[in-house]
Amino acid sequence: MSESLCRKVVPVRSAGMCEICGRQPGQSLHHRKPRSQGGKWHPANIVHLCGDGVAGCHGRVTDTRTEYYGRGWLVHRDDEPAAMPFEHWLWGPIFLDDRGDFRREGSGDLPGDPFYC
Repeated sequence: MSESLCRKVVPVRSAGMCEICGRQPGQSLHHRKPRSQGGKWHPANIVHLCGDGVAGCHGRVTDTRTEYYGRGWLVHRDDEPAAMPFEHWLWGPIFLDDRGDFRREGSGDLPGDPFYC
């Protein structure tokens, strides 16, 4: 997927809100696996966050604390973002995919599943 399409798809998935706190509008796009480590502009790797890399949730996760890897807000170099659950403010652990959808852990991956977006 191109960067420009990813920049359109991810805010739709987030409904315009921060995908970590859910209290603020999303203002920036965060790479779960940084570009410097091979992270791509794919919706499974990108989340919509409040702040700008210094403030808000985006600033918080750039701190790279171990707990943020445990929550899937950051992904290690050798991990595939689509295979790593992301802790969402409303849904809890979800798996993001490269179509711009998500599924809850343990739910099916079929359209029509009540937890499939």
